[in-house]
Amino acid sequence: MDRYHRKVAAACAQIEQTHDTAAARLLALIAFYRGALNGGTTLCLCVALTTSRESLSNEVKGKINLFRGALLQWLDDTFTLGQGDESIRGVTDPYHDARATLALLEGAHLAARAEENISVFDAATHALQQRSAP
Repeated sequence: MDRYHRKVAAACAQIEQTHDTAAARLLALIAFYRGALNGGTTLCLCVALTTSRESLSNEVKGKINLFRGALLQWLDDTFTLGQGDESIRGVTDPYHDARATLALLEGAHLAARAEENISVFDAATHALQQRSAP
């Protein structure tokens, strides 16, 4: 979990360095999650571990919570930027947008994996992508 957390944190930092607008950052994160599906045959580690949370040690559960907290903060910051640069339509509450977005990405991951079909992820994230005008 520590290695995965570092990998995603590095990807988010790279996204920030590469993309100036909130919309472009959000689209890049969606693409990152999409890539982790490998066409619908795999799940990101956090989603995979969360589905069997009751069998995990308290230490691992804590690391999952830290990871999700960091990603939620990154998303919150992205939506706050989106409110300022107006590149993401309809941002009224970055805190709630961040939580809804992470839930959407995680759910879209599970649905695409269940059907082993990447287009399920694309359909689930379509409306979120449409809010972004890079």
